[in-house]
Amino acid sequence: EYTLTLTVTDNDGATVSETVSVKVNNTTSGCLYKDENWSGEHRISGDVLVPEGKTLTILPGTTVIIDGIPGVTGYNHALVIEGRLLITGEDPVSFIMVSGAQESWKGITIFGTAELNNFRIEQAVRGITVLNDAQVNIANGYLRNNQVGLHVYGCCPLIDNTRFEGNTLYGIKEDFGGRPVVANCHFSNNGIDYYHEDLTALSMEQLNNVEGNSGNSQY
Repeated sequence: EYTLTLTVTDNDGATVSETVSVKVNNTTSGCLYKDENWSGEHRISGDVLVPEGKTLTILPGTTVIIDGIPGVTGYNHALVIEGRLLITGEDPVSFIMVSGAQESWKGITIFGTAELNNFRIEQAVRGITVLNDAQVNIANGYLRNNQVGLHVYGCCPLIDNTRFEGNTLYGIKEDFGGRPVVANCHFSNNGIDYYHEDLTALSMEQLNNVEGNSGNSQY
């Protein structure tokens, strides 16, 4: 919180001052200009960009609420990571829609690096999208009631002990040479649990036979 004072002096030397208090909060829309820690309840009211060289840390137990006004601002917001995203800790981080409507925000898009451990993402078009040369490790996640739980383009994120449930099109979908390493994950009631770019829909046995994968199951 900052106190700003503006003083104006006229040609005769008379002065007048006005003071205002300015409180700087964490980013709710637009670009981060420094590293930030989100905690408690944090609302997104537009696209949020974490640019290259900056780190967003979302502390354990945080609820990120995607906000907006139906029919006016909409809810079609995204969290875009060109820098670094950290989610770690014993208490899960949750991403939810203020409206409860399904598939009405864009989800998290990662171009940079991310460590995601113990989180829940719901109601997005794509819960998590990982692109190009992004370096991403995902563990202990829950991707539920999205259109696509995880969409992977041209990179190889590590996915461990994560649940994919009720995603209307795909639990995991790979494209453009993307090949996640998937271990100990659980799939339920997705349109297609896992879509392999060359082999299309895979059974759990086929998924576990892909190099590096093991321990995945339906429940």
